[in-house]
Amino acid sequence: MTETYARVVDGVVVEVIPPHPDGFSLSDRFPPGFVETLRAAPAGVTQGWAWDGQAFAPPADPTPPAPVVPASITRRQLLLALAGAGLITGEEALAAAMTGAVPASIDAVFAQLPPAEALGARITWATMSVAEREHPLIGALIAAEMATATEVDALFVAGAAM
Repeated sequence: MTETYARVVDGVVVEVIPPHPDGFSLSDRFPPGFVETLRAAPAGVTQGWAWDGQAFAPPADPTPPAPVVPASITRRQLLLALAGAGLITGEEALAAAMTGAVPASIDAVFAQLPPAEALGARITWATMSVAEREHPLIGALIAAEMATATEVDALFVAGAAM
């Protein structure tokens, strides 16, 4: 009876070798050093399975890829994400959506800017339809430690999902 073999390197199956159709043995087909890397494998073992020296196991679920941070989200998405993260209240989000009002925590950041920049920031906030991740206003929120860059990335990811 011929078997299927798995070539194992560093505890991981890197290749599955089926039986030869003419019944040739492993030693007839491969050099001794190669044959030493082979283990008899039950049906279903595929590349990527683990070998612990005793048994095969399927690979662990791969880590999901990190979400892509969008370059921009809509004003609506930003307001919902900020409220969802507790950085502004629901009432502040609604007022910002309806009138362009600047939430208190964000206005406190703008107040730290030089007067001309603060005015520009408030006007930009009130009139923007899209929030760009790399916009200086977002950088100002990070610089004022309202949120870290990682937290802002998460806000943009969350906002894009809304």
